[in-house]
Amino acid sequence: MKLPSPESSQRKSLNP
Repeated sequence: MKLPSPESSQRKSLNP
């Protein structure tokens, strides 16, 4: 199980 990294959150923000 991988923890949601902060980068992932930023990537989602950039994506619609």
